[in-house]
Amino acid sequence: MMKPFWLLILVGVAFFSCQPKSNQETNHTQNPQEVAVDSIAFFTEKIREDAKNPTWYAKRGAVHYRFGRADQAIKDLELAISLDSMDVQYFLDLAEYNLSIGKSEKTKEALEKCLTIDPNHTEALLKLGELHLVVRQYKESMEYLVQAIRIDKELAKAYYLKSIIYEETGDTSLAITNLQIAANKNSKMYPAYMKLGNLYAAKRDSLALDYFRIALLLNEESIEAYYNMAMFYQENGYFEKALQQYDSLLANADAEFYDALYNKGFIYLEFLEDYPKAIDMFTQVIGMKSNYYQAYHNRGLAHELQGNLEQAQADYLQALNILPNYNLSLEGINRVEQKLKKRMQ
Repeated sequence: MMKPFWLLILVGVAFFSCQPKSNQETNHTQNPQEVAVDSIAFFTEKIREDAKNPTWYAKRGAVHYRFGRADQAIKDLELAISLDSMDVQYFLDLAEYNLSIGKSEKTKEALEKCLTIDPNHTEALLKLGELHLVVRQYKESMEYLVQAIRIDKELAKAYYLKSIIYEETGDTSLAITNLQIAANKNSKMYPAYMKLGNLYAAKRDSLALDYFRIALLLNEESIEAYYNMAMFYQENGYFEKALQQYDSLLANADAEFYDALYNKGFIYLEFLEDYPKAIDMFTQVIGMKSNYYQAYHNRGLAHELQGNLEQAQADYLQALNILPNYNLSLEGINRVEQKLKKRMQ
């Protein structure tokens, strides 16, 4: 059986966002490369005309960054900073650019410079809190987040990040409390509702379903919300509701999400003992992912339970071709061979 579709640490919390596009980048008749060349040429000309204006270097850097050239973006932004070292936004952007190429120490330096200029800059505090959280420096992260909240008690992201610290350090109760505060501060914070759903699901509390439903209202095509709701039903014995939820996922989010089909097959096989339907589900999975050895194994088991020993043997062998030491299929092969021997006697 597949496990719940748990979220990554910071899904949906995009603190490091790109700057708005300039007018030179909104011509939809050009391909992206042409737009990049034209925009860079435009800002380069502006720099020739006014070489001591930091704005043009920053804007050219933003274009470089948007088209995947972070190193060039950093060089331009450093030129802008050499002309104006008191613009907080330049350092925020510099942090973003450095983070995108894995330079976490440079990212930290840029954010700390922001706070040197403006000690109460909540965005810099949040980003530093996030940066420390990613490397599991919980004490340092919490200090920045608490400082940000002292300045602005309405910062939903700060409570969200605090909830992650509490969750990762084993305090589920405080994680839930901070997620609820975050959701109250920002009723459209999808990740908060998903994490609340996951935490309540881990406790087998049906409140999880309410939070997943809210998440679906915010994102009607959320695979995670559909899937985790179905998993809650499945793990708590509501198999028909689980099947309906997997069907909703396939109809509304992703028609080729083979894990949903696999779980449907698992329910038909293990709980409802409807072997023809189980075989159909696993066959669909195999059609989408030919190396899904568990689907071959479970289809083999369904065939075996129906008495179709040759088909079961073929499926077990196929599972072993993909994963030679898969114990369940090795055991299945042995069982089937013994049954075939008895049949021949």
